[in-house]
Amino acid sequence: MVGPDIEGLGGISRVARIWRNGSIFSENKVKYISTVTEKEVNQWFYLLKAFASFVVSIHRGHPLVYVHTPAYNGFRRKALFLAFALLLRKKVILHIHSGYFYKFLIGLKGAEKKLIFFLLHRLNAFIVLSEEMRANIQGFLPHKPIYVLRNPINVKSAQISDHHIRAQSKLLYLGWYITEKGVYDLVDAISILTSRGAEINLEFYGTKQIKKLQSYVKSKGLEGVISVNGWIDGPEKSAALHQATALVLPSYSEGIPNVILEAMATKTPIISTLVGGLKEILQDEENAIIAEPGNPKDLSEKILKCIKDEELRNKIASKAYDDVVTKYDIAIIKKELSLILEQFSHSAPTAI
Repeated sequence: MVGPDIEGLGGISRVARIWRNGSIFSENKVKYISTVTEKEVNQWFYLLKAFASFVVSIHRGHPLVYVHTPAYNGFRRKALFLAFALLLRKKVILHIHSGYFYKFLIGLKGAEKKLIFFLLHRLNAFIVLSEEMRANIQGFLPHKPIYVLRNPINVKSAQISDHHIRAQSKLLYLGWYITEKGVYDLVDAISILTSRGAEINLEFYGTKQIKKLQSYVKSKGLEGVISVNGWIDGPEKSAALHQATALVLPSYSEGIPNVILEAMATKTPIISTLVGGLKEILQDEENAIIAEPGNPKDLSEKILKCIKDEELRNKIASKAYDDVVTKYDIAIIKKELSLILEQFSHSAPTAI
């Protein structure tokens, strides 16, 4: 299995960790090879070392190669591993995690387009996060098996023994600090609310471009209302979720975000946009409150609605918890993945 550093901060890393901790690796005799890391090392050397390990593993007889991939440059790195596996006539499954993968394929041109589609047409199967992603990819690869497998969460591990009282007007954001995640829209929404006299606090916990977001908060004069922090994980993240009034995720594009599943598992009310895979797991005022992407005014109104309506908060949090237990817990995802893997454990390899 090929993917990013399993101890990394990204979504794919977290999925791989949950799989490992949920015994998927041990039960399927998985050797995991990390191709990229957030550690301060030479990334090219790290990639070449990973490829050397991959070559050795291939020659030792591993029958199936399973590759986790984002889009763009992340996929370009993985293409090296896909090509070598196909050259040695191994069975290959590509697990696409990025909601931008379809856009990536549409934008390909020239020789790169020919090479990438040459690879894709020779893979055995694809795994995606949503029915929308499946339909999009199937348009390019109509004769290939494409399976939908949701991101998992260990619902039991999301619970904490210490009792926390939820704050009345404390919002939480968890994730990357990039424009596509809607973080600047969220700051603007808080600015709108504070200008109307609303007493509210927002805590950002994340990574990437942290100084840029801190500067934006300062330019709005909101340092006393919004705190921009580094990443948290484990018990600290669970505690933050249990204490928050709501988790806010105003993204422009998503697959199945781990933070949404974590909020569902901790009964944290969710305010989110309805984009990508979220269209298939969230319903407005059923298990979440839905805001328009790229619209700070609408987002501010949905935040205010959530804060003022305790009955609605309790309703959506309870329904979201029921959904995550019955659809996304690691025990359920493990069974679904096992059924997929069984179909390729004895099948003939793909010819180049």
